[in-house]
Amino acid sequence: MHPRKILVGVVVSALALFSLARPALAEPEIDQIKQRKTLIVAMPKEDRYPYCYTLKGQTMGFDVDLAKKIAEGMQVTPQIDRTITDTADLIRKMNNHEADLAMAGMKVLLGQATQICFTSSYLSMEYAVLINRLNLAAVRQLDDPLILLRENCARIGVMDQPQNIDYVHRLFPRAKVLPFPSMDRLVQATLDGRLMAAFTDEVEGKSLFLTKPELGLQLQYVQIPKISDDLGAVTAWDRRHLRSWMNLYLQNVPPNMTVDKVLISYPLP
Repeated sequence: MHPRKILVGVVVSALALFSLARPALAEPEIDQIKQRKTLIVAMPKEDRYPYCYTLKGQTMGFDVDLAKKIAEGMQVTPQIDRTITDTADLIRKMNNHEADLAMAGMKVLLGQATQICFTSSYLSMEYAVLINRLNLAAVRQLDDPLILLRENCARIGVMDQPQNIDYVHRLFPRAKVLPFPSMDRLVQATLDGRLMAAFTDEVEGKSLFLTKPELGLQLQYVQIPKISDDLGAVTAWDRRHLRSWMNLYLQNVPPNMTVDKVLISYPLP
């Protein structure tokens, strides 16, 4: 037999053996979703206005509508799973592949990124302080209330969340920082004068004034420049194909979308 034919035969045989020995590639996550015909999106059990909340018996919100658009982009049906109870439950649910995505005002945080993966941002929010007007008037010596808070040993309340507490310590190093378990108690302590100010994110602060505009008589909303957080969807760490698709999809979210526009678009619960 001709040597070239022998060589070709050996190569073909080797390729055949390699194909048999090679393990089958796992099915891409998006193909699994399409075969299932459902995109499962996990969201918190408790209402989180304006991201995900119940109004007149219907689940609605900015993140709910975004999840529906993502499912439409995949040509499947969205299934909103509102069972997340806390961060630990979120991590467990995602890494057990009980849902494809998790959404509803999820801030992209470095600490959590060691256990779960975030997509590109689809909304950014800034931070603010709600200052007791009477306390401010009693000590005001400067036109800029933020400088006053930085230069005085003011009592500043904050939600008991590590990221927010760290922000207050860095922004107001001389302040006495007091964590609170709920937004209601934080606001009440500020109204009572026990605090000079309350540190809050843009959504919480502006939602408060939309709900109770009369609070503007007692509290001054002051936005803090050059500090913000991004919101992103969450995937399990091994869902690379889905995450890449999401990042491409989120590039088409209107770049001029702001918290103000979101709050205007969704009625208060």
